[in-house]
Amino acid sequence: MLVYAPRVLPVSQTFVADQARQLRRWTAELAGAERVPGGLPIDDLLAPEMEEVTVASRFGRLARQATRRVPELGRIVAARPPDLIHAHFLTGGFDVAASVPPVPCPVVVTAHGFDATWFGSPPATLRPQQWLHGAMRRSLLRRPFHFVAVSGFIRDRLIAHGAPPERVVVHHTGVDTSVFVPPPPGTPRHGIVFVGRLVPKKGALDLLQAVARLRAEGTVVTVAVIGDGPHRRDLESFVRRERLDVEFRGAVARPAVLEAMQGAAVLCNPSRQGPDGDREGFGMVLAEAQATGLPVVATRSGGMVDAVDAGRTGVLVPEGDPVALAAALRSCLTDDALRTRLGAAARPWVLEHFDLARQTAALEYKYDEWAGRGA
Repeated sequence: MLVYAPRVLPVSQTFVADQARQLRRWTAELAGAERVPGGLPIDDLLAPEMEEVTVASRFGRLARQATRRVPELGRIVAARPPDLIHAHFLTGGFDVAASVPPVPCPVVVTAHGFDATWFGSPPATLRPQQWLHGAMRRSLLRRPFHFVAVSGFIRDRLIAHGAPPERVVVHHTGVDTSVFVPPPPGTPRHGIVFVGRLVPKKGALDLLQAVARLRAEGTVVTVAVIGDGPHRRDLESFVRRERLDVEFRGAVARPAVLEAMQGAAVLCNPSRQGPDGDREGFGMVLAEAQATGLPVVATRSGGMVDAVDAGRTGVLVPEGDPVALAAALRSCLTDDALRTRLGAAARPWVLEHFDLARQTAALEYKYDEWAGRGA
């Protein structure tokens, strides 16, 4: 089979590589429209033709976004016709539809978040490519492809955009529970960890405002912020102004993320709807944290409600509500019994519902069905 993602592969898309490597009965080659500088090590997955693909120029990327044609994709399919193509993101589906006409095999497209939730209508506040995205999305969802939604919320959005309900299935990608493990017994765990891009959708400012409220009430807590993005400078200014104990660690590799999770008392990722409609598709970070036995505090935003067993493995609060967020954090940080109970239930929840090996095995059975193959 051919696995396709428009950009191969930024560190934020580890789940694409993890899923491809976890396949046992299907063999995957990975292709994309461009290589990502400093991206994930994926040479073991790449189709041979990808050796000629480089980092796209700004003009080249804009041209591709307009036409969605990827010549290398057509050449790969012609040279080695796959039994199935699995495109990640609806934008990947756009590329497959434009570059491989007619498509010679079943096509599966996974919608992960922004691709299903961008408004896609033309108010002046949206970029032109988002207007185009909405039209392409409607066209793609009318094709006889199979669509995978990473949460019930994303499934509902796809259907709202015109996808036939019988062609949309919910499948959680899964977490590598052999990597995300609890720390050794007796390891001290303190403070809050946040993991995500520093953009409005991720809600980092809501977290810092909640921490400022806790400080004003006499609860001083440390925060490790893992991730980078255009709002980092504004967040750092807020921290200095409020005199908070926050460490900005930037974008780091997975081992450093794991270390931070294993040393924290709680993970807080209070995502919210972005100004362009972007919503959280699932909340992979929440599942990863719970796999380490870490309680989570998050918001009822998008597909995050699928990732947390509210009240049993973590606490969910309304999005965009720093007051409610502060109250939830206060409970988890100061109530040792509550924190212990949530943490004890967290890893079993992930093993039952989001284990990468189990989830990928289930996906392979869907591949068999879609491709007309026996298991």
